[in-house]
Amino acid sequence: MFIQRHADIKRSREYMARFRNNGWEPHELKVYWNAEQLEILCPKDCQLDEDDGRLPPHDPSDADVVQALRQCPVSKRNHAGNITYVNKGIEKAVFDVPEGAQIILLNFANEQSPGGGYLSHAWAQEEIILYNSDGYRALLDLKYGRMGGDYAIPEFGLAYARDICFVDKDTNECRQADMLISACYCLFSRQLYDNPKTESEWTTNNVAKFRAFMAAAVANTKGDGSNTYLLLGPIGTGAFGNEVNKIGSIFRKVLTSKMMGSCDSVRNAFGNIWFVSTDAWKNDVFKKILADDEIAEVE
Repeated sequence: MFIQRHADIKRSREYMARFRNNGWEPHELKVYWNAEQLEILCPKDCQLDEDDGRLPPHDPSDADVVQALRQCPVSKRNHAGNITYVNKGIEKAVFDVPEGAQIILLNFANEQSPGGGYLSHAWAQEEIILYNSDGYRALLDLKYGRMGGDYAIPEFGLAYARDICFVDKDTNECRQADMLISACYCLFSRQLYDNPKTESEWTTNNVAKFRAFMAAAVANTKGDGSNTYLLLGPIGTGAFGNEVNKIGSIFRKVLTSKMMGSCDSVRNAFGNIWFVSTDAWKNDVFKKILADDEIAEVE
């Protein structure tokens, strides 16, 4: 039976054919099981002073990361870490980032189905990313390449795709961005992983999840991170039913923690962090939660 696909799906397939007809190379797709896998890639200052050429164990896809963390160690980064709240869709926000800057964005992913409701034209954040980019091909290459035909985002980790290409459908302008592919718990139904049974377990598990995608963002910055824009948002607070204030508290806990060899809050590993949402009230909640750590701008 012939199935008529929505125009958004057809358009994204045109982007895939246009930009990624041959798909993603293996080194452009990464899978991280947890934050610790990334922490061990960070050299200690003493190792930098007495570098004997030995590198930590790492996946071949992270050869660029290992070298970058030695050239621009996180312990030497002390950027502004400016937090801005952007009240618009992610497909629009990427075009507000200054030309020449690196963009790393968080995809609120489905943990066991590439693109979630992409094929049925669902309208959540992950699907919107995919309708406006060639990113669906990256997820398929993860499934049929890195994951051997199965698809599972690690419970306390994530997948990472280099250089997906967004297209503004009105102007045909293009912007590249790296994609953090991380899944939150769905409180309304059982997914691939069991939901936490207690409030304490929920907090502990989500801190681990968020630390993993923050560590991946730090590790995969180009240069020292001063010209990197990290685009985050209220992951898990839509159809998955997580409370906005609780997710905001997890972000605060992680952003103000020391990670990846940072001497201060890990937020200072980046020049700019944007919280992007079409729901301005969610950004308002986040702003209140993060206000003690410097009140930021709202667009």
